[in-house]
Amino acid sequence: EKSLNSITKFEHRKESLLANRRKKKPKSMQVADRESKSSDHIRGGNKTLEMLKEIYREIPEITNRHPGDSDVKAAEAAGTRLTYGEILPKGVLKVMDERHLNIKRAKVILDIGSGRGRLAIQCFDQFKHLKRVIGVEISRDRFGICDTAIELYAKRCIEEGHSTITQKNVSMEGASGTNRIVRRLGAPGSNGKPRIIWRTLEIYQDDVGVMKNFLDDADVDIVVMDVAFSSTMPLGVVEVLCNLKRGARVLTYENIKLRWPSDRSFPFREFNRGDGYSTSWKNEDGGHEFYMWRRKAGGCKRKRKRTKHAEEVTNEEGNAQSTAVGDSDCDVDDGGSGNPEQNKDEEEDKDYEEEEEEEELKRKTQV
Repeated sequence: EKSLNSITKFEHRKESLLANRRKKKPKSMQVADRESKSSDHIRGGNKTLEMLKEIYREIPEITNRHPGDSDVKAAEAAGTRLTYGEILPKGVLKVMDERHLNIKRAKVILDIGSGRGRLAIQCFDQFKHLKRVIGVEISRDRFGICDTAIELYAKRCIEEGHSTITQKNVSMEGASGTNRIVRRLGAPGSNGKPRIIWRTLEIYQDDVGVMKNFLDDADVDIVVMDVAFSSTMPLGVVEVLCNLKRGARVLTYENIKLRWPSDRSFPFREFNRGDGYSTSWKNEDGGHEFYMWRRKAGGCKRKRKRTKHAEEVTNEEGNAQSTAVGDSDCDVDDGGSGNPEQNKDEEEDKDYEEEEEEEELKRKTQV
C-alpha cells in the first residue's frame, strides 16, 4: 500500500512538471520578454521626447539671441561665459546610460548652466526614480525661458492626471535667487497605488558658487556642467565639486583638470574619454566629445608652498650640512606619495571601483 501511494505521488509530480514545462515559454520568447522589460525606459523616453517637442515648439531659441548687459556682467562676475549650446534629447539618453553617468544609480541630479531647462525636464519626466533634479542658471533671460517651459510642463502633468504642485520664488535656505519648483507625486508602487513621495524639479536663477551650502545638503549623485569658463574655474564652483561624495559622476564641456586651481589637488578620475553625444552645435559625425569624471576618495587638499629657507640635513656620518631651498619646484601637495592619508584615499578609491565592477558583473549575470 505504501509503495502504491509513493508511485501515485510520483506520477502526480511527473504530470505537474510536464504541465509546467508545456506552459513555459520558448527561449526566444523569454529573450523577447527580457528585451521588452529593459526597453521600458526607452518607450517612456519616446513619450518624453514627444512632450519636449510640443513644449519647446512654443519656446524661443537662444542661439541667435544676444545676451543682455546685466547677464553679461553676472557671467563675468561668476567667471563663466554665456556661450550657449544644449545636449539634445538623444544625446541625454546616451549620457545617462549604464556605460556613462549611469542614472539608474542616482537619486539627485544637478545641472549647472541649465539654460532653457530641456535636459532637466527630460531627466525628471523620463527617469521617475529620481527624487530631485536641480538646475542652476545665471542668465536672467535664459531662466525666464526655462520658467515658461516648466509652467507648460506642469500644466501638461496636471492634464494627464498627475498630482502636481508648481511654486515660484520659494524661500530656500542657501539659495537666494529666483526659483521655480515643481513637485510631483512619485510613481506607483508594487501594489499600483501612488507612493507618498514628492519628487521635485527645481530651477534657480543664481550663481552656483553662492549656493554651495544648499547644494552640499542636496547629496548630489550626478552633475552635468555644460559651461565654458573664461579662465581658471571660479572658487565657488570648485568648492561645490570638491564637496561631492565619493563616486559622484560629473559631465563637463571643458577639461576641468586644465581649469583647476593650481593650489588645490584634483579629486576626480576621468573615464569614458572619446565618446561623443548629440548636441545643438554638433548633431552628426558622432556628436561632441564631453569629459566624464568620477569623484575619488579624499578631499581637495590645499597645496603648501615652501618659502626660501635653509634646512639642516644630517648625513650618514653625522655631519650637518646646509642646503638652500628656493621657491621654484617647491609647490608640494600635503598629500604626497608618502602621505598615509593619501595612500588610504587611493586604497578606498580602488575598493570602490572594485565594488562597482562586482555590481556591474552581477547585473550582467542577471540579464
